[in-house]
Amino acid sequence: AVIVVADRTASLTGELSDATGSRLGQYSVVLASTDQRYWTPASRRVLLARTGTNGRFQFSNVPAGTYSLAALTEIEAGAHYDPAFLESLSRAAIQVTITEGGTHVQNVRVQR
Repeated sequence: AVIVVADRTASLTGELSDATGSRLGQYSVVLASTDQRYWTPASRRVLLARTGTNGRFQFSNVPAGTYSLAALTEIEAGAHYDPAFLESLSRAAIQVTITEGGTHVQNVRVQR
């Protein structure tokens, strides 16, 4: 077993908008490690957030690593832990790199 202890956590925030720049509320945003070893229930490296009415989303306490970021209009409860779902999602997702202790911003423009 390998135990990694980090005293600095990272965060990722952003805003969803459409092609005209209008903010999109009530979307689900999935942030999942590109390393499939972490695609397990309750993983700290597979996260789900909802956008507010202002289109903003936030993930806190994100471990450092490379992630796929995707926005969805609908998602079934718990689907974000399903490896087949994450595999299909990763093909159209944005790749983001989270550094230890960093505060990252990744805005997303959604095609409707």
